[in-house]
Amino acid sequence: MSMSGAVRGYMKIAILGGGEAKRAVYPADGLALWAKALPGMFPGGTGPDAAKTYAKAEIWSDHAGFEKAANDFIAATDKLSRLAHASDTENFKEQLEVVDQRCTACHDTFRSEFP
Repeated sequence: MSMSGAVRGYMKIAILGGGEAKRAVYPADGLALWAKALPGMFPGGTGPDAAKTYAKAEIWSDHAGFEKAANDFIAATDKLSRLAHASDTENFKEQLEVVDQRCTACHDTFRSEFP
């Protein structure tokens, strides 16, 4: 999760600093791959009773809601990757914000605050 934040931060700095979207192909592709792996990190039986986690119990009790949030993140990162490959810098900037919104929406519902 930390690397996801770091990659998003790198892309923001690079693009908002005047870089072109085509220079973010590698991190955008990596983030899109990570997004696809994310739902599999929370299978049944791995909740807070099984291990220390910052995930709320709702990830398991409302797994359909979590899957929807994860799929929204997947769709947002896939689009970000496509925009990077197209070197569409203006839309890439906007999509970075959408990706951040998808992260926040999921975290607001399914992640506990760090101690």
